[in-house]
Amino acid sequence: MRNLVKQEESKNGKYRVSVYYDEYAESPCTNWDLGATYLFEYNDRYSNQLSNGCSWREVYNPKWDDNKHSLADAVFSIVRDYVSDKDIIKYLKEGTDSYRLVYNRKDRIWELMYNPRTWGKEWSSINWWDCKLEDLDASELLENLDYEDYVDLLTKYGKDIYVKESTLTGYCQGDSVDVFAFCTKEMLEKRRGRNEKTYKTWQEQADAIMEGEIDCINRWMWGDVYGYVLEERKNFTKTYENGEVEEDFEWEEIDSCCGYFNDPDDIIKEILSGYNKKEAA
Repeated sequence: MRNLVKQEESKNGKYRVSVYYDEYAESPCTNWDLGATYLFEYNDRYSNQLSNGCSWREVYNPKWDDNKHSLADAVFSIVRDYVSDKDIIKYLKEGTDSYRLVYNRKDRIWELMYNPRTWGKEWSSINWWDCKLEDLDASELLENLDYEDYVDLLTKYGKDIYVKESTLTGYCQGDSVDVFAFCTKEMLEKRRGRNEKTYKTWQEQADAIMEGEIDCINRWMWGDVYGYVLEERKNFTKTYENGEVEEDFEWEEIDSCCGYFNDPDDIIKEILSGYNKKEAA
């Protein structure tokens, strides 16, 4: 049974539009040609696995891989693709709130220092390397970092890539999903084309695209996708055996569609606008 959201008749009552929840709406990430790539985990704090409804196939090749990776794993892969080894080392030498790459002159080793930012805790060495700075393995360094550091690295040093984070919230307590989005300069030019008249930079254009697409993902994620049924009023006359006559009517479906990411009021207005004009003519 359809879950009715709103129902409205045309001005003269000849047509009726019923808006329902589209319970089988498909994810924009997997069924639309989006301008950016969107990654998020299942709405389960303990799964740490990319949702099948996100764009994981754009990071991992489905021919030999799957979505059984965490969001941090996926962003790690993106860092390796768009941030140079030199910049990763530079980032850690400059230091963050939690990590610092320092040279221990006494032991002649490079040490990765960590501070959990907990009261009473101090910096401590969590890994070390007996080699020259240029011989450090950037991937090994990255494995010690957190998701937040990967995002920070991409933001500061990512080459021709724009990243954006969003938190999408639902209607119940605990309904919250963190979304990581990225768009490269090449993706933008290939998928949308550069709009230099409206946007000063390609990053500004990418951000605008992401805003609109994230809104659609948000609607899909929390069930705010709709379908409609358009019906026409059909009048008829009932004649009973005793000769009595009664005027009656029934609604006959003449059109329907689903997959609307608009608000119910806007859907009804769009569908009925044409019929209301016909009635006024």
